[in-house]
Amino acid sequence: MTKLGEMKRKDVVRVLNERYFLRLLQLGPFERRARGWRFGTRVVSDRIVEHLIARGKAEIEGSFLRLKRKETA
Repeated sequence: MTKLGEMKRKDVVRVLNERYFLRLLQLGPFERRARGWRFGTRVVSDRIVEHLIARGKAEIEGSFLRLKRKETA
């Protein structure tokens, strides 16, 4: 894995953003509302949610976005 110092600025911001939202998901799920996703009073954009799902980090269960569960073998 590359160190943050070797990455371009926009890539560093993307990684830090992803870590931030993954930490929020560890605390609890995001809830789907009429105007987008929410974590408490914080609004979470559809773009962030789509990114987390595309990377396989999160999944939608009903009206909630949760961390993706690790499959047990």
